[in-house]
Amino acid sequence: MSRITRHSHGVERHRLDSALVTAGQGADALTRAQIATFENILRQSRRGKGAGRRSLRDEIESLTMPEIGDPGIFTAGRMSDLLTHVIDAVLPQLDMHEDVMDITGAMLREEIENQREIQDRISEGGWHE
Repeated sequence: MSRITRHSHGVERHRLDSALVTAGQGADALTRAQIATFENILRQSRRGKGAGRRSLRDEIESLTMPEIGDPGIFTAGRMSDLLTHVIDAVLPQLDMHEDVMDITGAMLREEIENQREIQDRISEGGWHE
């Protein structure tokens, strides 16, 4: 990390601290309590970064990314089955303009074909990255 980056983080931290102080000066008791709680969380986060704590990005990803119990659902054959199901059962139920539905179906069929071609290459031993 460069000096400029470290310095800019310090400036940002100082701005945030100043903003919290300013916000708390004219606030009611509940708002001051919320600000104090937020400040405590920030302090703990700053101290815990070197102690093996997860980054904010990791925390957000764990909250937003689904946990997949069986990654086998994404195998090539299963993926084709899922895409076929979407084409046959899901798309007809959607309220879409006919042109959009046709394009979407064509894209999904193309993806199924791409999956088959990849599987064929892999099974022939001809897959090279």
